[in-house]
Amino acid sequence: MRACFVTLRIRGELRGCVGTFDDTRPLIHNVARSACRAAFADPRFGPLGREELPGLEVEVSILSKPAPLPVASRADLLGQLLPDVDGLIVSEGACRATFLPAVWASLPNPADFLDALLEKAGLPRDDWSPRLRFERYTTTRAN
Repeated sequence: MRACFVTLRIRGELRGCVGTFDDTRPLIHNVARSACRAAFADPRFGPLGREELPGLEVEVSILSKPAPLPVASRADLLGQLLPDVDGLIVSEGACRATFLPAVWASLPNPADFLDALLEKAGLPRDDWSPRLRFERYTTTRAN
């Protein structure tokens, strides 16, 4: 019983990434469901076409259980983040988003990583409020 995300790339470019934090189902179920959704239901992309299959790269990220990350300020959060190690979940009310640890490769600066994650959640890039909640996790990657 493990949570996972499946990332699809074509020639190194993101083509889909979908996953779940649900760790109540067998990993194989979560991988199959996430792979199908990454290929055909990621709202950022159209359905994967047969002509794209030859260049398709598939990566499975198996997630640790997210742990609350209590922080007192933006500076506190930035000081606690571990680049290339931490995956991060941000939530405030109905707004929620995550970045896998692999995203550090394209956003190596912790402030940029946080700003982009806040934006992904539908929040202002420089948002800070006491209602913001953070959780961190790690991943084991399988190709």
